Amino acid sequence: MLGAIKFKIFKWKTPFTSMGQTGWEFDLINLATALTLVILGGGQIALDTLIK
Repeated sequence: MLGAIKFKIFKWKTPFTSMGQTGWEFDLINLATALTLVILGGGQIALDTLIK
């Protein structure tokens, strides 16, 4: 996701939000979600918790 954000900001010159094209706000949300899951783990909603 860092690569996608970097590409959109520096190569395509895309603003954070844009009406005519997709901005990079969704990529930032995906990055934050992935980092949160890596740091905190799945918790009670994880499949391995439900299976055991």
